[in-house]
Amino acid sequence: MKIIEDKNFLDIAQKQAMENYLFSPEFPYYYQPGTVDGDEHKRDILSHVVIKRIEERKSKNDNGYNSKSVSFFVDLLKNFCKKHKIKYKNILRCAVNLSYNNGYDSCEKHTDHDILHKQLIVFLNDCDKNACLFIKNNKNFVKIKPEKYKGVCFDGQQHYFKFPKSKIRLVVVYTFR
Repeated sequence: MKIIEDKNFLDIAQKQAMENYLFSPEFPYYYQPGTVDGDEHKRDILSHVVIKRIEERKSKNDNGYNSKSVSFFVDLLKNFCKKHKIKYKNILRCAVNLSYNNGYDSCEKHTDHDILHKQLIVFLNDCDKNACLFIKNNKNFVKIKPEKYKGVCFDGQQHYFKFPKSKIRLVVVYTFR
């Protein structure tokens, strides 16, 4: 299993668009009562679902589009995949997640789907440096430090993240195959 970390796949226009839009009152975030399905502790976050989970779509013809920002976020994934020669057929899920100090240390360890998939997580802000991502690699978890505009791509194995103690942690999460 290979983990790809890249801090230089976004162009200046994409970074500027994110700064102007994702942190503005025009970009809506919605309350989610947990970070993963079945989270009995209700480790809440705010989220903007760009493309609904494949499991939540009503039919094969439902593309899952749930946001007027779909094309912008699809282009970010395309940039990363083109640069790293990663081929994909479809996006299983895409969401912008805003986490904060909600009283919990971390989310549950989880995989995003029961089917084989790849995952890309892009850090969108300078957040608490302890709000790390942990990805299972063999028997151990690899610690990924958050850095603004860093993309981290991995096979869809188990992972979790630490909630920030201060400020917010803003990421865009893609799953695809």
